[in-house]
Amino acid sequence: MNKVLNKLEEHNFLELYKNEQDPKVRIRFLGLQHKKEGLKFTQIARILKRSRYAIMDWYNWFVEYGIDGLYDDQRSGRTPFLAKENKEKFLQSLEKLQEEKEGGRTTGEDIRLLLKEKFNAKYSLNGVYDLLKRLNIVWITGRSIHPKADLEKQEEFKKKLPGSNKKMSSCRRSIK
Repeated sequence: MNKVLNKLEEHNFLELYKNEQDPKVRIRFLGLQHKKEGLKFTQIARILKRSRYAIMDWYNWFVEYGIDGLYDDQRSGRTPFLAKENKEKFLQSLEKLQEEKEGGRTTGEDIRLLLKEKFNAKYSLNGVYDLLKRLNIVWITGRSIHPKADLEKQEEFKKKLPGSNKKMSSCRRSIK
């Protein structure tokens, strides 16, 4: 018991509490600070609005593993539809899809179909956009030029616009 008290005395739990970002771990530090001050498990539980068994678990984790025992283990989560090995191939296929597109934009639906056909990964449209975000792909594109567009005619049209007329431009200045 004396070794455990010495172990508690070695740490400044209030300082650890102030600097910790994870709220669960912060509460655990606070609980151990109260234990260090000599409070009983039931008193600490009442103060922190937790069960005494939770407080006892924190204490035992600290005794057995030290400060690292108070942190949660990394959780695995769900396995992604697109395997890690295929991410690079997906990025290359996505670039190729964008280059082959004639007129218009590559849409989320286009990407969803690409994932389904080439990688056997079934994504919803929102899932596609989440995947792009996870892969740090910014999906903001400029307007593409339509394949039948005639740039010369567009320039000619712009020259004939009323705003390019000197009389109109002088009228606008006087209105301001």
